[in-house]
Amino acid sequence: MTSTTSTLTVVMLKRLCKEKELSSTGRKAELVERLLRFGATREEVGLLETGAEDADDIVEDDEGALILESDGEEEGKSSQQVVMDDTESEPHSEEIFEAEVLEAEVLDAEIFEAIVVEDGAVVQVIAEKQASKSVAFTLDWRKNGAILLSFLLLGGAAWWWFSLEAEPFTPDPLRHGDQMGFAVTAGELVATEEFASKVFEWFGSDDVICRLDVDFSGSGSISIAEGDQSDISGEMNDDRLGSVRKRGGNGEAWLTMEKHLFYNFDEVEIAKSEESQIGCHQMPSVSAEVAIDWTEWVELSSENNIRSDFSYDLAHPDGQLQGDIVSFGLSGIIKSLDALGMGASMTFAPLQVHEVLGSTLIDEEAAGNVSGWSWRVTGSEEFGDEMAWKILFQNKDLEEHCLGHATIHVLVIPSSPWAVRQTSDLLISGDDGSDCGTWEEILGDYVMPDGKLEMRMTIEKTSLKRGEHLVDLGYSYDSKPDISSLRPPSSEMQDWGANGKHLPDNSTQRAQTLEMAVSCIDQVSSPGGGEVAMRDYDGYIWRAQDNRSQSGQTRWNLSWLANDDSSGWVLLDVAGSGGSSSNCTYIDSGVHDEAPDHNRKAIPETASMDWMETNRWLDADKFPEFSGSSGYAAAAGQWRSDLKLGILVATTGIDLPNDLDFLPLSEAGKATVDGIRSWEDGGWSHTFTFLADTTDAKLIGWSHMRSND
Repeated sequence: MTSTTSTLTVVMLKRLCKEKELSSTGRKAELVERLLRFGATREEVGLLETGAEDADDIVEDDEGALILESDGEEEGKSSQQVVMDDTESEPHSEEIFEAEVLEAEVLDAEIFEAIVVEDGAVVQVIAEKQASKSVAFTLDWRKNGAILLSFLLLGGAAWWWFSLEAEPFTPDPLRHGDQMGFAVTAGELVATEEFASKVFEWFGSDDVICRLDVDFSGSGSISIAEGDQSDISGEMNDDRLGSVRKRGGNGEAWLTMEKHLFYNFDEVEIAKSEESQIGCHQMPSVSAEVAIDWTEWVELSSENNIRSDFSYDLAHPDGQLQGDIVSFGLSGIIKSLDALGMGASMTFAPLQVHEVLGSTLIDEEAAGNVSGWSWRVTGSEEFGDEMAWKILFQNKDLEEHCLGHATIHVLVIPSSPWAVRQTSDLLISGDDGSDCGTWEEILGDYVMPDGKLEMRMTIEKTSLKRGEHLVDLGYSYDSKPDISSLRPPSSEMQDWGANGKHLPDNSTQRAQTLEMAVSCIDQVSSPGGGEVAMRDYDGYIWRAQDNRSQSGQTRWNLSWLANDDSSGWVLLDVAGSGGSSSNCTYIDSGVHDEAPDHNRKAIPETASMDWMETNRWLDADKFPEFSGSSGYAAAAGQWRSDLKLGILVATTGIDLPNDLDFLPLSEAGKATVDGIRSWEDGGWSHTFTFLADTTDAKLIGWSHMRSND
């Protein structure tokens, strides 16, 4: 006959559920049903062809509790328990067992109580059994008492084992002062083709690389800064204590949550491959050390990133590379991974549980979707002296768009705001589109460089310290800047796109302005025909760059665009303080093979260079690293003479299908100012660049790279 009850114990069934990453809660029948529903065979769950079951077995009830059954020969016979009078005043001792055989009479009743006394310990057993008639029997208390006690201890151990299931909890929000140290193991980075070149570009190298393989391990930390009373000056109370005051790209100071992530990869093996006649040829690997330091400031009320600082230090046998990349209002270089694959930056840093899952109750049934990721609890696991929930994250966007895959396995516990163990597996590639539709392939072509980027690593907590003051996001505060102060006054905005020839300059900080340079085009005759385009073909300057390294004059490189979409450039020197022919010297000119379309309607309103320099960029209080006494771009209120300033008016975007119009490539109507300078100092080669937006005078960011190899 077929048994309808599994021959496996509840313990074995729960273990089988855990092996299959299924919930292990519920009654025995529920466990069997769940296993069968998710693919287990009848044999696996103990549903076998069997005969009559033995009557003298120790069995379990549906909850896994142990039941002792007797050797009764008839249906009317029952288990017999000894009832001892617990009203005796004499203390219990082992002398009670001197009477080895006791006789007891069992009456018709449903509940009997047996008290086992041994070594001063009292254990009570309650059993339910029907008795149809009186039975006299003898019970060896020393033998059967030990058996009962063993069963009780075994049952207690089973209860303790199953109580190790992690307790459900809701993630704890961050607090100012939170800190977690962690170890990094099994790190691996593989980049090919354009991805490999991009990685080297991040580290300030222009080497042509076709493949990069990096193995790494080390340690790291993540923390939330604890601000002091000086940070909350201007607040009516101490509710925002712990917040840090920080200036954004407009120069205004905000209250923020300051988050710091640090990696020290002290064991790194780097192997790069270069293109050769025989293909991609791998060079000998080298050992190195890499430190990465990333800080971001999240404004409390809007929860937007107002600044991100990313620094690295790469020490290798041939020298050392260092870099600082600062961005305002963007997510920074680490989260720029998201431009390659939706949400892929989550694989890099320890997962902040509340930020990702909010106030979701984490238990054995928890699952959901967030920011392109699906997640589900897959079980629990012991971590140190706590039980942790195991959660699997999978990036659906990457898979659905055939851009690769990203999975993260994490362990989370109530006492830590971050995952205490995290194993990440990331693959981003635009070459995986064989099973994708047309739009997915187009998306891959536009978003993805050629080649692939793979990254794997495991992060595990080594230390944890909790702060005191809760990070309270989403609420305003007394000292929040007035939004009207973030943009230049409307009186300073100029709509020069209608009929102007260039972005307004009028600088009082530089002797030879863009106005002077453009006027020089009419004073010189160039083979490129710039003066004709500007005069007869509604031309305007879409790109200009100055060079002030020569005292007393400025060399301007001007690129013009005519209404027939022809474009060219002219190089000339401008001296003195006027645009007369005596102050203009023609150097060279030419024609551009590629240029944006002539489109005056796409030219945005901008403030003048003079207003932006005076009121924003050269203010040392607003941007001390940029324009303070030792600023990279300016010092003492003046641009550095070896800094080349550039103006770019981008009037052309790429006309993408409607399904893809969310891509930034489709945007047009941008006007920016950029700068670059290079210098040598103490055996180090330095390069500094910056970018700013002329529509709101906001600094977008800057980078400072240096090397001594």
